[in-house]
Amino acid sequence: MVGWVRSRNQVISPQVEHTTPATVAELLETITETMDRVQHSIDRQRSLADGLTEMRNRLTQAASRLGSQRQVLRQQLADHQSPPPRLASMGAAEREQLKIENARLRNELTDTQQRLEKAERLRARVEQRLAEAKGRCTQAEQLHQQARAQAEDLARRLANLTAISVPTPMAPTSPEPITGPQPLMGETDQRVADQILRHVDQMLQQETSTLDRAHDDLAKSAVTIDQLDMTILPPQPSTSRPPRMLIASAAVVAIGALLLASLLPQIFQRTDQPHASQHPEQSHKPASTPSRHTGWIYTTRAGVFSSPAVVDNTVYVGSSDGNVYALNTTDGTKRWTHTTGSDVDSSPIVVGNAVYVGSRDGKVYALNTADGTKRWTHTTGSAVVSSPAVVDNTVYVGSRDGNVYALNAVNGIKRWTHTTGSAVESSPAVVDNTVYVGSSDGNVYALNTTDGTKRWTHTTGAEVFSSPAVVDNAVYVGSRDGKVYALNTTDGTKRWTHTTGSAVDSSPIVVGNAVYVGSRDGKVYALNTTDGTKRWTHTTGSAVVSSPAVVDNTVYVGSSDGNVYALNTVNGTKRWTHTASDDVNSSPAVIGDTVYIGSNNGKVYALNAATGRPD
Repeated sequence: MVGWVRSRNQVISPQVEHTTPATVAELLETITETMDRVQHSIDRQRSLADGLTEMRNRLTQAASRLGSQRQVLRQQLADHQSPPPRLASMGAAEREQLKIENARLRNELTDTQQRLEKAERLRARVEQRLAEAKGRCTQAEQLHQQARAQAEDLARRLANLTAISVPTPMAPTSPEPITGPQPLMGETDQRVADQILRHVDQMLQQETSTLDRAHDDLAKSAVTIDQLDMTILPPQPSTSRPPRMLIASAAVVAIGALLLASLLPQIFQRTDQPHASQHPEQSHKPASTPSRHTGWIYTTRAGVFSSPAVVDNTVYVGSSDGNVYALNTTDGTKRWTHTTGSDVDSSPIVVGNAVYVGSRDGKVYALNTADGTKRWTHTTGSAVVSSPAVVDNTVYVGSRDGNVYALNAVNGIKRWTHTTGSAVESSPAVVDNTVYVGSSDGNVYALNTTDGTKRWTHTTGAEVFSSPAVVDNAVYVGSRDGKVYALNTTDGTKRWTHTTGSAVDSSPIVVGNAVYVGSRDGKVYALNTTDGTKRWTHTTGSAVVSSPAVVDNTVYVGSSDGNVYALNTVNGTKRWTHTASDDVNSSPAVIGDTVYIGSNNGKVYALNAATGRPD
């Protein structure tokens, strides 16, 4: 392992021919300085971990309070919706008042649910940074132990040469903990929390650089000390440290560096794994062509709610760490990343040589597929969670500012906007010169692609986060009122509805005569397109927010129980599951014999479509 460190960092240490006390003292001073740098890094990371722990604890408390509040509101709403015995005798005014009160409770419940989801997502991001800080602190402590051992060894040697007592290096001391931030769940506080976590990421990156330099310095000193063993002192089994122990310490350093490299691929880029952009001459076979499966897992720095787009042997996906990633389909190595100003929960779409995607920083991005450089951005009035659709050189996308945008795909200039009554998190479907999209105001909209004028709206019973599927003159979409809707494309009139056990945030897919969709009741549904009757359901362990993909008689979908499911399209029986360590709200992309999907644990998976294994 020492050889690895030498070759990686080009450690060249001249042969020591004549060792003097001054030579040893100089080396001892160098190691002591390295030990001080590492100790300062330990202090900073312990303080950072204390602050993140406090932040996590406050978010846990906030989530607990919001969960209790949600339960109370649910009970109140259930009580109000249960017809009282005197309902028949109520006057019109009393009935209207009851209706208003029910609407208020529903709005409060929705707001509480959204705040709870924000708290839980933010807590997951904090947990991930906390784990990174603790991991770096552990590595730093190992480096400090190695530096201290080297310093003690040299101090003994120097004392033997000069017969002068040399003080033993001081043991590390624990720092005073810092006070953690106090995040809340409003939009402003969410932005503040994002800023805090970006600052945390910068600190972690700085500490990584510090530790990388320290392990390089200690690798050099290990080589020099090995040479001192051969030049000035005879073997002393009772007191001296055998060279193999120094080699073992260097091995710890190297292993620590490798572990950091696996945890932070965006910071440590191994020179033997170049980006695709370093080899522009590399040919690409279209990813849509079936190829032999090669599985892998790539780790980002935060949850992956975004759904992958796979084009020309490249996986494009967003992460809540604020980056858009381009990964090689063959082995998951990173081609490039592009950093936005906040979480990228929107799913990319690739058209020609451009990647289009939204960010919670309120912008729509157009990036070059080759290297991730920016073509243009367009700023909306709030977070862009909606995923773009691109048709005829126009980008259609929603924003939480309540607008649907039509942008010029070449330069990002606005063609038109249409204002709905609330946030637009649904992703548009564009068919036959019409944009179909849902809004948190509870409506499904059909808009003219030319100027954004309204063709029709259909009102559901709650917010519409689901994205429409348009097939054979019918619009299929879910609503948070728990229903799946089939609407006529011509006028928005209802063909049928199917009621599930909870909100339907999943987006339907239509294959043949079946509609496949998930529900927050934990089930995957297969419904008949003609009348909405149930073909089958499959129950998972938690909410199904992920939108299904259907390939070769198999339904692929994620669940908040932490599993990816492959189900038989005919009867819903399970073919296989793959377990992640956190919610799978990302939606799968199936290309050839590989399933690409993200998880809230920050990982992007390439799974074998036949077995669900990543190898």
